[in-house]
Amino acid sequence: MIDLPADFLDDTKQKDELMAYLKGWSIKQSDGKEVLYKSFRFKSFKSCLDYIQIIGEYAEQWNHHPKWTNQYAKLDVEWTTNDAGGVITVMDVKMAFVMDTIFEDFTF
Repeated sequence: MIDLPADFLDDTKQKDELMAYLKGWSIKQSDGKEVLYKSFRFKSFKSCLDYIQIIGEYAEQWNHHPKWTNQYAKLDVEWTTNDAGGVITVMDVKMAFVMDTIFEDFTF
């Protein structure tokens, strides 16, 4: 399990404050929703698939799931909270941070 920075555990922190922790994510519109978007590149399809599996375990545990598209060694990811009307919430930022942290330490 990943240790989140103390700011992420503070329920009073706003998403904009937590966005400062993210690397390479952008905010865009997709299907009429505000989303956090990032594209990840891997050495191989296998390493990309392994990464998807790890992130999928977090998504299941936290009951928060991305929209993602995989093409060979490329993974495009969008985070938004449909239950909040298709806007970015603190949970989206937390999941993006988890993805960044795992990607940094990922063995390709």
